[in-house]
Amino acid sequence: MISLASWNIRGLNRTPKQEEIIDVVSRNRLCMCDVLESHVNIKKLADICNKVFSNWRWTSNNSACESGNRIILGWNPGIIDVMEGSLEGSGCSVKDGPWVMLDDFNAPLYVADSSVGSSNITISMREFKECVDKLRMSDVNRMGMRFTWNQKPNAPDGLLRKIDRVMTNDSFIHKYASPYAVFQPYRISHHCPAVLKIPTNCKYRPRPFMFSNFITFNDEFQATMFQGWRQHMNGCSMFKVIKKTKNDEALNA
Repeated sequence: MISLASWNIRGLNRTPKQEEIIDVVSRNRLCMCDVLESHVNIKKLADICNKVFSNWRWTSNNSACESGNRIILGWNPGIIDVMEGSLEGSGCSVKDGPWVMLDDFNAPLYVADSSVGSSNITISMREFKECVDKLRMSDVNRMGMRFTWNQKPNAPDGLLRKIDRVMTNDSFIHKYASPYAVFQPYRISHHCPAVLKIPTNCKYRPRPFMFSNFITFNDEFQATMFQGWRQHMNGCSMFKVIKKTKNDEALNA
């Protein structure tokens, strides 16, 4: 099992947050961890990263980031280098090969991704959806917390949203069978740690399409199917089919 994670913990200068990262890495046996909005002081960056990631390699966008919202990426070279070598050996480019995105996207993708608020699609949601469709990415199977960001974790009127996602393309699903994401409790951050699990001991096998045929007796079945399949999707034919079969969240919004 290969485990990767992304977490917006907003500030890594404090010891308790450093210890949280260390614990998440250890408990999940991560081979790579992406820390978002770390705000680490440049003078302390090396010391903190060497403490948090121990014998791992790490990098940061500190030289290109003046606001302090730095991204720190740490990885176990023994595992990640093997994965990189596998991709290079296959002759695939990033565009055509398997790839995955783990990130805080700062915007929900569907109306149902917010606990309260307007039922209208915002500009940021529309732009995010257009980007996802253009890249032909979709959510990986997931479990854990439904809403990944809590605006006021200690208040009764806090706004909950799903803005952290793990998304893959079809090539990734075919190469790495049955990957899934686990959105863990908030811990010390307003965001959930997003952990991607990639089984390494199974191979992809195409499965026949099956569904519970009793739903066809529901009076609303045909209308719902018609509404879903008439939606316009960009991309190749197979991508369109996959997007429409996974589009239940948009229909239920």
